[in-house]
Amino acid sequence: GKLPYKPVENPDELDATLEAFYDDWPHEDDGRQKPFRDEDGNLLLDLDFDEVFRGWMPYTLKSPDFRAHQTVEGMTYFPLSDEDKAAYDAPYPSREHMALPRVWPSMMLQVEGLNKDAWAGLTQFDKPFVVIYGLNDPGILGSKKTYERYFENVPGTAGQPHSTLKEASHFLQEDQGEEIARRIVNFMEANPLP
Repeated sequence: GKLPYKPVENPDELDATLEAFYDDWPHEDDGRQKPFRDEDGNLLLDLDFDEVFRGWMPYTLKSPDFRAHQTVEGMTYFPLSDEDKAAYDAPYPSREHMALPRVWPSMMLQVEGLNKDAWAGLTQFDKPFVVIYGLNDPGILGSKKTYERYFENVPGTAGQPHSTLKEASHFLQEDQGEEIARRIVNFMEANPLP
């Protein structure tokens, strides 16, 4: 019954003063993200991701400069190539076509409590379950508390080869796609379906 964030005021009103959430985040000279977390998943930077997200919602809705690739680029460890950016932007040639990327962050306001049944099911799930996460995710998904919650509550995680990918952020499939695929294939071969 509690909204995690306040709805964006006047969502259809353009605001060119809004900036992308990651514009000020520190990067290495080669464009990679600087580490957000240490090896134990603790934040190294003074970063309030809730505050970041509260700024991201109005930016995606109201900025005339928003492009779909920015969502991915801001949350990947490695910079996107110009070709990758163009590929992410291609389905959205104009503002009118970008309804989903623009509203996606604000949809967070509609999910409160909707995962309860799914989580209850996972706490009973005793089939093999592997966790692969990006250590450099600055949000809740990169926190040690989040992944340990799976280990403590999902029976199928016991004895599995869980992975922490140091050079991966929120969109770890973009950062480490081949490595994730290799680990999933190994997991599936070690745990064949009955």
